[in-house]
Amino acid sequence: MKTSVKLRDLVMLQMLGQIEGYISGLSTNQDLEELIEDTRAQATTPDLFGRVIDRTVNSQFGYSNAVIRELGQNAIDSYPEGAVKKVEITTKEKNGTTQLAVRDLGKGMSPAEVVKNLLIPYNSGKDLDISKIGEHGIGWYSVMDLADKVRVFTGNGRKTFTQVERVENDWTAHIETQEGNMRGTNVVAYMPCCRADERELREGASKFMGLISPDDALVTFNGEQVNTLSQSYKPGAETNIHNKGKDQALRLNYTTNQPPEPFSDRMVFTQKGLYVLEKSSMFDDETIHSDLFDCVRNAGVSFWVDLPTNVGLTKGRNGVVGRDQRVIADALHQSFENYFLNVVLDDDELTEKIDHQMSDIVQKILEAEYKESSDQNSENTKIHGKDYGGKIFAGKKSGSELQMKEQARNYLDNVRGFSRELISKPFIPTEIVVGEDRQRRFSSIEHLVGAYSRDELFNLSPNRTNSDGIYVLKMHELVGGLVRHLDSLAPPKEIEIVGCYRELPETPRFKIAHTPLKVFRKISENKGGIGTEYQAFLDISNYLDGVVSSANRMWKTDVMLYFDEKDDAIARANKLRIAFNLDSPVVNDYLNAIGSRELTESESMSLVDVLIHEKTHVATKQYDEHATHGVSFYRTKRTLRQKFLNHCQRKGIDVRREVNQRLGDYTFVNRINTEALGELIAKYS
Repeated sequence: MKTSVKLRDLVMLQMLGQIEGYISGLSTNQDLEELIEDTRAQATTPDLFGRVIDRTVNSQFGYSNAVIRELGQNAIDSYPEGAVKKVEITTKEKNGTTQLAVRDLGKGMSPAEVVKNLLIPYNSGKDLDISKIGEHGIGWYSVMDLADKVRVFTGNGRKTFTQVERVENDWTAHIETQEGNMRGTNVVAYMPCCRADERELREGASKFMGLISPDDALVTFNGEQVNTLSQSYKPGAETNIHNKGKDQALRLNYTTNQPPEPFSDRMVFTQKGLYVLEKSSMFDDETIHSDLFDCVRNAGVSFWVDLPTNVGLTKGRNGVVGRDQRVIADALHQSFENYFLNVVLDDDELTEKIDHQMSDIVQKILEAEYKESSDQNSENTKIHGKDYGGKIFAGKKSGSELQMKEQARNYLDNVRGFSRELISKPFIPTEIVVGEDRQRRFSSIEHLVGAYSRDELFNLSPNRTNSDGIYVLKMHELVGGLVRHLDSLAPPKEIEIVGCYRELPETPRFKIAHTPLKVFRKISENKGGIGTEYQAFLDISNYLDGVVSSANRMWKTDVMLYFDEKDDAIARANKLRIAFNLDSPVVNDYLNAIGSRELTESESMSLVDVLIHEKTHVATKQYDEHATHGVSFYRTKRTLRQKFLNHCQRKGIDVRREVNQRLGDYTFVNRINTEALGELIAKYS
C-alpha cells in the first residue's frame, strides 16, 4: 500500500464525515482521490481546512522546543501500564540540518492508526484514558512548527512508513507499508540548524522530561540519561484530588539547594514529570500563604509541583484548564500548609533563616491583616472569622493590666484555620524552668503568649533570672516582635523584670555610635588583640557585601557595628552604610560562631540573607525604621538573592569556604563586654 494525501484534505474528510471511508480504502487500494474530490465538492468553505492545519502548527504550543515534550509524551504513552518504558532521543547535524529522532519500543501504529491518531488534529485516542496525559490530539503537530520534513517509522509487526513534508506552505503526507518487521515508533524531524541545534535540544530534553521519575521511564539524550532531576528534590506534602471520577494526588516537592539546571528558583509545575510551566508565586498577594511562600523562598527553598493526570491541561500544555483551576488551587494551599507546618517548622536551620520575616508575619496574624485568598473559599483557609473584622484589640487599651493579661490569654481564641495551626505548632527552641528542673523543648506561639500573661517569658542570657518560666533560646526576632505587640496592649510596667522580654523604661540607655572596621583594627593593634572578633565580623561582612553588590551591580556599602538596646533590629541601612546592632541576639550568635573560628553553611548564608535584606532597603530606598516590608520589597529581595546565587555559581564562589579562610587569619582573645568596648571605641575613633 502506498498513497499521498494533503493534511488539509484529511481534516476535510474528518469534518465532513468521510474519514472512515478513506481509512477503509487504505486496506482495499480503492481510488482515494475520487473520494477526496467528491468530498471537496460538498465543502462550502474549502479554505477552512488549511487554516485549521496552519493554526494547529503555529499557535498551539507555548514554548520553544516543546516538540521534545510532545514526542516524548507520545513515546511514553505508547507503552502499556506496568511495562519497562524507554525513550531514546538522538540528534545529528549534517549539511546545515539538525535531525531529531525520538524512538520508543511501545505499541506501534498501522496505516489507519497513523491517519486517524497522528495526522488528523483534535482526534486523539487518549481522551478517555486517564492514565495518558494527552487528550487534545495535537501534540505531534508541535514538530511541524520547527521541521520542514518529518519521517515516522512505526509498526506492531509490519512496518508503516510515513513522510510528512511542507511543499509551498502546504503539508503533504506520503504513507506506505514496507517490507520487514518493526516494534514501536521512531519519529525523525529534519530542521534547519538555525531553528534548533543540539545544545538547545539537550536543554529542552532536560527541561521538558528531566523531572520524569526514573521509576516510570528511562529517557536518554544521545545515550545519556536526562530524567535524573527529580532526585534533587525531597517530598514536601501531597493532597488528594477527586476529579473526573478518580482520586489522585498533587505532590509538592522542595529543595533547599540550588535548583537543578535548567530551572530557576521559580516554582516548576509538571504532570507525571513532563514540564507544564513555571510561576514566581502560587498564591494571591497579601495572604498568609503568599507571605510564608516568600519567606521560605528567601531562605533558599525552591519548589516543584507534580500535577495529577485527572486534571486537564490547556491545548498548548502550558497551563491548567479553567474548569480544574479551583481544585488545583485548593490542593496547592493544603499541600503548602502541610509542608510549612510539618517540614519548615521542624527544620532548625530553616526556622533560623526565616526568623526575621516570621516576626512580620506573626504581627500580621495578631493584627488580623490577612485577607482571605480569592483562590479558594473553604473554611480551612480563613484567617479570621468575618465577625471579627479588623484589629481585635482596637479601642481596648484603657483597662487594667489584669484585664490586658486576660485579653492576652484569650486573644488567640479569635485566630482560626491555618493561622491557628501555625500559632499552635511547637517550633521555637526554649528551656522550660520549674524549680530545679530544666528541660529543653520546642514551644509554640500560643505557649509564649500564655507565659507572657503570667510574666514568665524570658530571654536566655548571661544575666537571666532563676525564675520559673519559658526561656527563649532562638527565634529572638519573632519572639521580640510578639512581646512588643502584646506590650503595646497593656499600660507601661512599673517594675523591672531582669532578663524578661519587656521594655524597661527606667533602665539607663547605653549606646555605641556606628563604628567602621578601621576603628576595630586600631583597637586590636593597640590592645593586644582585644576586639578581634568584632574586626573579623566586619571583615567578612564587608567581603560578603562586596559580593552581593557586584552580583547586583550596586554601590558597595560600608558595614559597621553599633549598640542600641532600644533598637530591636538586627541591622539598619541607608544609602552609604549597613550597621549591625550589637544588642541583637542574632548578631551575638554570629560573634560567638566567629569566636569558634568556623561558620557553618547555615550561619554563613544567614549572614548573607541579613545583608541582602538591608541591601533591599537600599535598592528600594526604604530607610525609615518603620518602613513596611510589602510585596514589592520581598520581590526585590528575592531578585537580589537569586542574582547573588547565580553570581557565586558562575564565579565558583563558595561562601562558607571564603568566610572561614578569612577567619583563619585571626587569633582571638577573651571577648570584652559592650561597655568596655564602647570606652575603647571612644578612645580610638
